Amino acid sequence: MPCYKTLALVSAADEFTPLHTAVYVAASDTIVGTMGNFLAEFNSTTGAFIRAVNVSSPMYGPMNICLLGSDPYLACHNDRSVQNVGGTVHVHVRDDIFSVNTSTLQLGSGLGIPTLHIDADYESEGGPRQFVQIGNKVYFLFPIDNKVLIVYVDKTAPGVWGGSHPANNAFWTEQIATDGTSVYTCDPYLEQIDYHTATLGAGGHSHVTGYHPTSCIWVPAPVGKIHAVCADKYLIRVDVFATSTNSYFDLETLISSVVTGIKPMRLRYNSVDGLIYIPVQNKDGIIVYDPVAETAVWKSGFDSPVDAVFTPSKKFAVQSSLEGLKEIT
Repeated sequence: MPCYKTLALVSAADEFTPLHTAVYVAASDTIVGTMGNFLAEFNSTTGAFIRAVNVSSPMYGPMNICLLGSDPYLACHNDRSVQNVGGTVHVHVRDDIFSVNTSTLQLGSGLGIPTLHIDADYESEGGPRQFVQIGNKVYFLFPIDNKVLIVYVDKTAPGVWGGSHPANNAFWTEQIATDGTSVYTCDPYLEQIDYHTATLGAGGHSHVTGYHPTSCIWVPAPVGKIHAVCADKYLIRVDVFATSTNSYFDLETLISSVVTGIKPMRLRYNSVDGLIYIPVQNKDGIIVYDPVAETAVWKSGFDSPVDAVFTPSKKFAVQSSLEGLKEIT
């Protein structure tokens, strides 16, 4: 679950680039991040701000940018209408995941997520979130009211889609993950980490009773395990899904209590150095965790980091602050 802090007002001359998510785009050798209604572009060597382009107006909720293969795609709300018919509120939500033109930063074609008709007594906060790809299918979370759909669309055949409705209220899930075969999600409400097959049929879960995981990633060989972070200082490794066998790591203990009261919201695996980067927004730092040695170090000196992004030679904190990117050294 995200945490927030108040930022001081700045003069109009200062560039204000609070980011939500970011990816490295190899084709343009730039970093592109989401910033309110805008896509912002940065130099991949220095992290310097280049430009910002308004791509969604109005926008209902944070946009998430991810890579499908090597291409950037953006998930966002792009339209909403609300009608009150006979005392019943009908919410029409048209959401999609769009390709991004790396030359213009404008949105291209969508994946064909159909319009959903939702009857509710209050306005839904639905919309695609972090997404992953297996073959031609793109999988994402679609929160509706206090429930969450796991949905897929076919990237090569817009309009072909399907989904399941897990018995959870994982509205605050920040990330989903894949090992190329299954899809993994966190359920902070039911205190478990779930996996789903590529057809979103049979699946299972690993109970993490007493913990509330919000984000998960797949860490490949030699580890080959799902890792998840909780918004209360714990990192979880799922060792065996079938038996709910997990390993729990107190991140504050691993960094020798350099800081306490951490509330991590996301984690990212860097395939270049094999390390996991965990932004800690409320303490202005990054925890760097070695999944092989099971050790961690604390990196300070950041300003409201909410994510991390990697190039072949650099590592950056994605910051919700005046400086959108700051190198991790």
